[in-house]
Amino acid sequence: MEKEQKIFAEDIKERIDEIKKEISKKVKGASSKRAPLVGVFLFVVIIIGVTGFLIGKRQVKSSES
Repeated sequence: MEKEQKIFAEDIKERIDEIKKEISKKVKGASSKRAPLVGVFLFVVIIIGVTGFLIGKRQVKSSES
């Protein structure tokens, strides 16, 4: 009886490890595909924000003069 339980427990542990590996592969694959797109998007947003700030700053200076 105890031998059967040990074998059953080992089988369950192996299956859990397999599932963990499958999940980690899927998560890594999904994140690695989207990460460059998110980086480019954030870069573009920052550049647009900085450019808009600089243009606005110039317009304020020229209107004050």
